[in-house]
Amino acid sequence: KWLDNLIEKFELAYPEYDVYLEPTPAQTYFDTTIEYANDTTVDLFMTGALSGNYTQYLEPMDDVLNFKHEGESKTIAQKMDPSVYKATQAQDGKLYAVSYGGGLLSLAYDRSVIDGVKYQVPRTTDELVELVIKLESDYRNVKKPFITFTAGGYWSYVYKAWLVQYKGMDFYYNDLLKLENENNEPDKEMLIDQDKTTGRYQVLSLLEKLFNAKYVTEDSASGQFSAQQTKFLNGRAVMMPNGTWLYNEMSKNKNFNADNAQFGIMKMPVLSAIIENLPTVEDDLELSDLIVEIDKAGKDITQVPLKTANYDVSQADLARVYEARNIITSTLDENNCMIPVYSNAKTAAKEFLKFMYKDQMIKEYSSILRCLFPASLDSGEIDVSDWNGWEKDVYEMQTVCSFLPKAETSSKVLSAAGLYAQGGTNGALMNPYSRFSAQENPWTAQKFWEKMQEIYEENWKSYLSIAGIN
Repeated sequence: KWLDNLIEKFELAYPEYDVYLEPTPAQTYFDTTIEYANDTTVDLFMTGALSGNYTQYLEPMDDVLNFKHEGESKTIAQKMDPSVYKATQAQDGKLYAVSYGGGLLSLAYDRSVIDGVKYQVPRTTDELVELVIKLESDYRNVKKPFITFTAGGYWSYVYKAWLVQYKGMDFYYNDLLKLENENNEPDKEMLIDQDKTTGRYQVLSLLEKLFNAKYVTEDSASGQFSAQQTKFLNGRAVMMPNGTWLYNEMSKNKNFNADNAQFGIMKMPVLSAIIENLPTVEDDLELSDLIVEIDKAGKDITQVPLKTANYDVSQADLARVYEARNIITSTLDENNCMIPVYSNAKTAAKEFLKFMYKDQMIKEYSSILRCLFPASLDSGEIDVSDWNGWEKDVYEMQTVCSFLPKAETSSKVLSAAGLYAQGGTNGALMNPYSRFSAQENPWTAQKFWEKMQEIYEENWKSYLSIAGIN
């Protein structure tokens, strides 16, 4: 609906151009097409399915980024969300793609259960664990605290945010992802030494508690996405790791009554282990009380008091918790528009993208999809007065939170070996969800850590070789 509207409005504004939309369900279409200039007639790709780097076949987006619409004061680059801009930058600093949108990922929940009266939306992970225990006890054999889909579904997005919360964005990007020691050499110890306190072991300890088999539906390990999502919305579970697109996606289901639906998506609970890095926060209760004030303040951290009847914190600790509370993973950098460098309609394609980033079209995007575009308005506000509870949750998160993109500018070792900064490898052996939620002989966080250490130790030289490092 959004794309049809965009095309219609563009053709009205630019009658010299015709836009032909050719949708395909083929996930590999871009990868198997972009390299073949003689056989490709596509002038603008819009896809979230990329498996490699194809910048040599793509037109740089400088003309689009440097453009300023008449009556607006900012260029498109200045309007674009900074984290999305950074995540889509190529090695040479240029953008060969611009985002057409996406979503945020957190824990969706049933408002009819977590109603703010009997059960509260958790602000910390200790509160989340307490909530899960209570839900399992109160709803035993009726519904489970969690449901997900194959191999843990979207959980990896959720616990990636917890990892980054522990020591902050700067540490994540400048230390953990670079994976180098003080001599700028690959640092194996950061992957395997608990004393490095990167947050990886702390997150595994939390996942061991949450992924207990009695807290998840039995079909979560193998159930398919769409079916599991429908079961969640039909009351089989109280929470599900999911994205802000859930509401739009399920509204297409004829059995889904959007008017009666009572679902919300929460801001990410803060990893309680962050207290280890906060000298002036004594316990989880103080952490939770501080988060209450942070949420009240919204985008303005200066409105958060350093001292109340419930806590007394330093400016540095306030800044750390404020950042942690407002970190959320996103797919905004995954869904991109790209122009083949060999297209004979590059000018038209660029005009289309410029038009997409125009204030009026950003407003129409939000009006149709009930979420924010990955760029701010030059002036004015989005009208959310008639949005429902879910949509307002999404809006609040998108206006306050810092987006943690899916893309990672990882070290050569991490990317070449298929390792994940948050722990594990790309094989099922090291999937935290599968190991912790197993019905028989589930792993502990310590066992997972030890197995991970073994794999990294045994294969380190191989990882270096794959990465081209002697």
